[in-house]
Amino acid sequence: MKDHWRYTDPDPELVRSFSEFFSIDETMAGLLAARGVTSIHEAHEYLNPRISSLESPFRMKGMYEAVARIRRAVESAETIGIFADSDIDGLTSLAILIRLLEKIGHRVMPPPRRYPAGDDDYGLTREVADGLAAEGVTLLVTLDSGIRDIEEIRYAKSSGMDVIVCDHHEQGGELPDAIIVNPKQKGCPYPFKELAGVGVAFRLCHAVLASYLQRHNRTYLVCAAEGPGVYSTMVRNRIAEETRFHATPGEMAAAGLPPFDEAFVFGSPEEVERIRGLFPGTVVRDLIETERGSRDAAPGAGRGSMDICDSPLAHALALYNAHEYASSSKLAAFLESVTDLVALGTIADIVPLRGENRTLVSAGLEAFSTTTHRGLQVLKNMSWPPGSRDTGKKAPQPLRAKHVAWNIAPLLNTPGRFGQGRLTADFFLETDEARLAAVIADIMKLNEERRVLLTGLCDDFRARVEQGKFLAGESLIFVDEGEIPDGMCGLVASRLADAFGKAVITISGRVRNGLVKGSGRVNGSFNFFERVEPHGALFERLGGHAQAFGFSARPDSLPEIRDRIARSLGGFRESEALRGLHIDAELSLDAVTAKLVRDLALFEPYGHMSEEPLFLTRNVEVDFRSFGGKGTHGKFLFPHNPGIEAVGWGMAERMKEAAGGPIDLVYRLELNEYGGRSNPRMLIVDFDARARP
Repeated sequence: MKDHWRYTDPDPELVRSFSEFFSIDETMAGLLAARGVTSIHEAHEYLNPRISSLESPFRMKGMYEAVARIRRAVESAETIGIFADSDIDGLTSLAILIRLLEKIGHRVMPPPRRYPAGDDDYGLTREVADGLAAEGVTLLVTLDSGIRDIEEIRYAKSSGMDVIVCDHHEQGGELPDAIIVNPKQKGCPYPFKELAGVGVAFRLCHAVLASYLQRHNRTYLVCAAEGPGVYSTMVRNRIAEETRFHATPGEMAAAGLPPFDEAFVFGSPEEVERIRGLFPGTVVRDLIETERGSRDAAPGAGRGSMDICDSPLAHALALYNAHEYASSSKLAAFLESVTDLVALGTIADIVPLRGENRTLVSAGLEAFSTTTHRGLQVLKNMSWPPGSRDTGKKAPQPLRAKHVAWNIAPLLNTPGRFGQGRLTADFFLETDEARLAAVIADIMKLNEERRVLLTGLCDDFRARVEQGKFLAGESLIFVDEGEIPDGMCGLVASRLADAFGKAVITISGRVRNGLVKGSGRVNGSFNFFERVEPHGALFERLGGHAQAFGFSARPDSLPEIRDRIARSLGGFRESEALRGLHIDAELSLDAVTAKLVRDLALFEPYGHMSEEPLFLTRNVEVDFRSFGGKGTHGKFLFPHNPGIEAVGWGMAERMKEAAGGPIDLVYRLELNEYGGRSNPRMLIVDFDARARP
């Protein structure tokens, strides 16, 4: 086993508890543990993601103020302007907010909207603000942008606009003078910080719609009986306050509880009746009875299922949240109708696919199957896995996250990379089928140009890096030559980071208004942006995420930017922590079955920081065959297990040298469906022939 392979046996007690509770085999239970799941409750949430389990959107700092300002603008028929980033994350946010304004009857439609186009700089500009002011905008909402546009927002406000910043990027040292909705802003109590821009926009829309419900801003008592005692908490807008314990129900009634509108009780029928009797004249609901028939099933609606949650009160709150979600069919219907857009924007922005992102993407991929958006219907049908479309014999497979990431997202991100974000915006907003077909054709043509251009650029720069060009110390590749279009800088940087395991900065070859644009990328979990941000004074604009950011700068500042960042990176390079293979489970060859591969669907969707499981099989005898037009691909065959094959794309030469003796294999799994048969197939990630004696 190679030094950079990482595998740790999971806790056997945890594996056993998962296996017994969920009636899954120990391989599946071990994979749950390998993904950092540490309790029955976490496992249930992982295996059963539900929209109702999302945190209250009102936990996000600034949400109450943003909702109030949007409602005032709608009720006063003000002109609401929208500025969105030109990538998919920004433009799906735009589409969702426009749908919301239509839903709540905003009379000034369509709203004026802008996004970077042509030679526009990153983010909001004075020119954009001037254009919106000329259209009479009095409320500007920025989507997937704005958190660092300090001067531009100050200028917009001087033009008579109020501003709501709905963003997910890292804040700088100063915040704009605006209502800010961003889970990453300092002091925001919203616990999940990794939402994409469209995820934050989704939460904003959720909050606006929830504010129209009769239950908004009312207070509810939620309590759970445990033995002779009762745990209780007050809940307002799905935010639970301090938990109290009362030795008896009578003590709870005598405790001087704050006023509340209704009570929800989790307990036996007798316990519910006992508590109901303490509050005559108040509606007291049995949470078990309330939950039955809910459209969004909470964990274990049965009275004996408390083991799923960490405490009886946590179980009561989960049931209450499911009830709240189901209590308005119109709210739930709207949220579910836009989850396809939320999933697309989230996958495209390559945010970690865990926590609330996993919940949103799971719901969105399911919604893709019944989407009414004509453009998404067309692209969905173009993006099924090979061989999975209906041939009259079987239904197509569900759309998976990787097919969105590999097919749909790159296609729709292409126009923005060429300064033509209008095409992607039209894709999301156009309702005329003929015009939509023309838009899709234009996008596909641009995408083919992108693919050819990207391949040429990356081949050229890769060769030059191998010759020693563009190296800034041991840790940084700094590409400041060549004609890279602005929108291609990030793609080129990503490809070079993949190839060389270093931090990469690429600079566009075009100078406009005395500035050049650039992008920084790094693989893994290393926080590149954290090393760059202290040098922010060298940039005109700088913003982004830990592993991906963009900037604009003066050409004469580039040498100092390169030197300072190279020094700040220190000895960072292709470290074991960054590039190591983290193995999820060790399998014998006999355990590799078609059933196992099918069972892995439990762990969908896969994505950034939630990749497909990696498996290790040790000390296996293999035979070798090459295939492909030039024999560049290889197969390992197992003499004692003829139903399995292991494929190594582009690995034929290495595999031929290793054939014959025992080797250790690291691989992913898929089903090879051919001739009416389904056999497991290993997709080789790495192997080690050093296992031989």
